[in-house]
Amino acid sequence: MSYAEAKARYAAIGVDTEAAIARLKTVPISLHCWQGDDVRGFDTDPTKPLTGGIQT
Repeated sequence: MSYAEAKARYAAIGVDTEAAIARLKTVPISLHCWQGDDVRGFDTDPTKPLTGGIQT
């Protein structure tokens, strides 16, 4: 589904997606650095061994 299609569906139930996005842009979000590495990892060469990620 494209954004345009989703926008139309939300509009049909009274949701202004542009206003929602504008509001979300004002909310600061903080993620721990390791959360960006959760899905596949930043080391994407499958022939190399895992590095253990960020060492703290």
